[in-house]
Amino acid sequence: MQQFSAADFCAREGIDLLVGGSIREVQGYLLLDLWAFDAAQGTIVFSSREAAQGEELYAELPRLGSQLTGTILGRDWSILVFAPDPAEASLFLDGVLVASGASPALYVTPGTREIRISAPGYREVVRSQTLPSQQETKIADSLDKEAAGEISVSSEPPGARLYVDSVWRGMTPLLLEKPSVWSRGVLSLKGYQDLAFSLPANAPSQLSFVLQPDLGMGDSAQKQARDDFYVSFTWFAVSVPLPLFCYAAYIDFALEGIDFNARSLPNEAAGALAVSQAFLVGYYAGIAISASLFTWLVNRIIHYVTVANGTAG
Repeated sequence: MQQFSAADFCAREGIDLLVGGSIREVQGYLLLDLWAFDAAQGTIVFSSREAAQGEELYAELPRLGSQLTGTILGRDWSILVFAPDPAEASLFLDGVLVASGASPALYVTPGTREIRISAPGYREVVRSQTLPSQQETKIADSLDKEAAGEISVSSEPPGARLYVDSVWRGMTPLLLEKPSVWSRGVLSLKGYQDLAFSLPANAPSQLSFVLQPDLGMGDSAQKQARDDFYVSFTWFAVSVPLPLFCYAAYIDFALEGIDFNARSLPNEAAGALAVSQAFLVGYYAGIAISASLFTWLVNRIIHYVTVANGTAG
């Protein structure tokens, strides 16, 4: 097996820092050799040799790992474990975003740092905290929800069921807690059309709606729009094979005409070519018909969606 020096191996593989080592048993002890070679400096920048019983050597591993981490990073370090509530909160160190959501291990520069934790709809937490060198610090703040205030929702006539993001919230008139993010509200009352409305985070403190009687036209219009869509789709589907068939027939008769010419049969060749030209005209006509029916289909889809959304409020 070909052997390489650490310098040759780093040059061959394009490695800046090579970490290696070995562990072996010597006279009942475990001997651990650990080293790191810096290709730029051309020298060993970290070296450790430890000999101990198994449990004693295992207890030394965190200390050796800390020393080796500093060598790899090229600077002093501290570990942050970010486990906030809510889990999607963001962590900023000295104004710089370092984590969006829970993170098990963040290597940062130790010292006194400004910590800011924020999440939409929650009160922000800002404080100074000292992060000790080569140690782990867990940040597990539970953020408090912002007091968003209340919205008075009323309807004419009253007694409509209010749903916010499909969750039943009560019957009008009622007081509703302002949402922290954009939400969708729906008012529903028997005999009246459902009414949908937006609930942004900055919604006004009073919302009043007039419900329109349901005269039975919404379902009828939606059914008609759906039937029109099905009819347009059927005609388009039926039209698709026509240009494909005509094109295939055009190719077949054109090849037959060429074959008749090669066999010195001019009358048969002329007849085959005339038929092929007829099928070519049919191909272009079929393309035009399919394109027209596809335009009709798209128009019916748009109409169906528009009617469905209007019926749902």
